[in-house]
Amino acid sequence: MASCGKEGVVYKFNYKADITQSYTITNFFVREYRDDKAALEWYKTTEAWELIKNDCDTFWIEYYGTYEEWK
Repeated sequence: MASCGKEGVVYKFNYKADITQSYTITNFFVREYRDDKAALEWYKTTEAWELIKNDCDTFWIEYYGTYEEWK
C-alpha cells in the first residue's frame, strides 16, 4: 500500500493457473481513480499481462481501496 501514497486507488489482479495444480497469484497495481473496467483494460497493456496471459485459466481484478480506506 505504500506505493499508493495518499492519492489513487489500488487494485488486485488475480489469476489462476493450472499447471500441476490450481493456484491463485495476485499482483497489486495503482490507478488514479476507481474505474474497474478501465483498470482491467489498462492491466492488459502491461508487461505483467504479457508474461502470464497464455498461462492463466481465469483472471479478475478486485478493488483494494484507497490510502484513506486502508489506514
